[in-house]
Amino acid sequence: MSLYPNPAQSILNLKFESNRFSNLKVEIISLDGKKVKSSSLSNYENTQIDISNLSQGVYLTNFYSGRVLIASKKFVKN
Repeated sequence: MSLYPNPAQSILNLKFESNRFSNLKVEIISLDGKKVKSSSLSNYENTQIDISNLSQGVYLTNFYSGRVLIASKKFVKN
């Protein structure tokens, strides 16, 4: 799974190498532990998430297949 650009300004691109997961969901979490954005993913190959409303800082992205955490990535919002 790729997450780019990093750092990002307004759009975060997601690309999955495999479509073997179902019911994909992404949550963006601030470093103080607050969920700031949540979204279901329908196009597993190329997805864009609008992060323009987020404050500058470091965030975690948690990716779930159903209720199972499958990946966690960090990104910087400029």
